[in-house]
Amino acid sequence: MNRFVSIKEILDLEVFKDAYLLSPRIGLNNKVDNITIMDIPDITNWLTANDLLIIGQSLKHYLNIQLIEKLRQCNISGIITKNKFEEGISKEVANLCTEYKIPFIICNDKYSWSQIMTPIQQRIYQHQNIILEDNVTFYNKLIESITKKGSLSTLCNEIFNISGLSLAMIDQNSTLIDATNDFDWIRYLKDFRSNYLVQQEIIGYDFNGQPFMGIKYLNPYLKKTHEEILLFPVYFQGKSIGYVLLKKM
Repeated sequence: MNRFVSIKEILDLEVFKDAYLLSPRIGLNNKVDNITIMDIPDITNWLTANDLLIIGQSLKHYLNIQLIEKLRQCNISGIITKNKFEEGISKEVANLCTEYKIPFIICNDKYSWSQIMTPIQQRIYQHQNIILEDNVTFYNKLIESITKKGSLSTLCNEIFNISGLSLAMIDQNSTLIDATNDFDWIRYLKDFRSNYLVQQEIIGYDFNGQPFMGIKYLNPYLKKTHEEILLFPVYFQGKSIGYVLLKKM
């Protein structure tokens, strides 16, 4: 499952089967968190990142380069309008949308705004529910497993059994606390040094689809085997108490 709803996924909805993009193949992977309709001139004061904006009658009065500049600053996902309003889109506006990778979706006039908005909202809610259900399932399985074992010393292997992730935990002194059995963590973490921390990379994404960063660890052993390990700090009451290390799949 995708980590968020994208413009490409929105375009697969039945209501968009006759729709087209003003500038094809741009912004298809833009994230969509919400959909809103432009009903006031200063709509940008009320937008948030990843909003998909509907513009109807107000297009011919307010859609200009200045508005597109503001929409870019708001980091919107894209714009939706209807065929009958397309003539109000100037070439300059269209070119700027292309430059900023703001997809402009032109819909069939036969659909009302509610007919367009409802399936988009439903898709967003469905996606959020699936993520929530997956998270609940994961935590329930993890808690159940740890409860049966009666110990946190096998935490990494329990996570591995549920998710397939190969990971380890070390404390502030670089002492190995726990690790999965599928990888020779002791060997690859031997002589753990801070100068082997080479760069930051995206480890994963949170519930909102936002990336969180980890640090790439690369020592001579890893260079030889072309393995990659990412680590990120664990905090308790504002203080770093150790690191979780993840073997990159």
